[in-house]
Amino acid sequence: MDKPCQYIGFNEGIIDLYHLLIEKTKQEKPGYQPFISGIFLHLLGHCHSLIQHGVIESNEEEIAIHKAQLLFRENIHNPYSAEQAAQQLNVGYSWFRKRFKSYTGLSPGQYYLQLKIAKAKELLSHSNMLIKEIAIELNFETSFYFSKIFKEKTGFNPTDYRCRTREI
Repeated sequence: MDKPCQYIGFNEGIIDLYHLLIEKTKQEKPGYQPFISGIFLHLLGHCHSLIQHGVIESNEEEIAIHKAQLLFRENIHNPYSAEQAAQQLNVGYSWFRKRFKSYTGLSPGQYYLQLKIAKAKELLSHSNMLIKEIAIELNFETSFYFSKIFKEKTGFNPTDYRCRTREI
C-alpha cells in the first residue's frame, strides 16, 4: 500500500456514521455488536468511495465550509454563533456568511438551528428527558422559546412530536 493514511476531508456523512458508531457502542444494547460492525463497514465503504471518486474538497472555500459545519456540530450544546465560527476559521463574517449560504443553501445561523432541531428530535424520540431539560441541553434561552422554534420548524410542539414518534 503506497499511502496507508488517506485524507478524506470534512464529510458530514462520515461524521454522522462515526457519531452513530460511538453512540451505539456506549449504549451496549443487546445485539449491538453486529449493528456496529455494519456501521463500521458502511463507514469504510463511504471512505473508500470518497477516495476512489475523488470527492474530496478541492479548494480552500470548500474546506472552510466543511470545517464550519463541523464546528457547529461540535458546539451544538454550547452558546455558539456564526461570528465565532468565522473567527475560528480566520475569515471575515460577511464572506463566511455569503459563501456558507451559497454552498449549503442556508445561512450559518439557520444551519446551526437545524442541527439543534435535529438533535432535539432525536432526544424527544429516544430519551425520557423533559422538554425543559432538552431546551437547556441545547442551549435555548427558555423552554417556551425552544417549543416555539420547534413548532415553527417541524409543525409539531415537542410533546406532540414525542407522542407521535413513540407510537411508531
